[in-house]
Amino acid sequence: MTATTPATSADSADAADWIWPLDLTRYDRRALLTHAEAKALGALGIKQVRRLGLTPQAAPRRLVEPLAHARDCLRWAPGTGHQRRFARDAAGLVLIRCGELGRSYWGWSDQDWANLIDQSGAVFRRRGAVRSARTPARS
Repeated sequence: MTATTPATSADSADAADWIWPLDLTRYDRRALLTHAEAKALGALGIKQVRRLGLTPQAAPRRLVEPLAHARDCLRWAPGTGHQRRFARDAAGLVLIRCGELGRSYWGWSDQDWANLIDQSGAVFRRRGAVRSARTPARS
C-alpha cells in the first residue's frame, strides 16, 4: 500500500493477523537506570554510537539488545552502508535520550517519544542525527 493507495479489506486483515515477534517478557524492562547505566548513557554521544554501533561497549546490554532484536525482527535488509548508519543513528538517539531523561525507554511516555525528534526537527538536527546519504561517515 502506498500513500496514495487506499487501504483494502485484505490490507486490514493482514495487519490484524500480524503479531509482534518479540517476547517482551525476556527483557529487563525496568524504567529506572542503575547508577552505572546512567553514567554510561550520560557519556554517550552520537559519534561514539557511530563508532561502536549497537554493542554492549556503546551502552548497557539490557538497552542495546532489545533495540537490536527489534531491528532484526523487522526483517529489514539495508541496501547500503548509508542505510545501516541511519538505522544505527536512530537507535543511538534513543539511547542518548535515555541518558538525558535518566530512565530507560521502557519507562518513556508518549510525549517523551514525541520529544525525541521534536515537532520542527531542529533538536533532532542539532544532535547530529540528520545527515544526507552523501555525507561521508564511517560504517
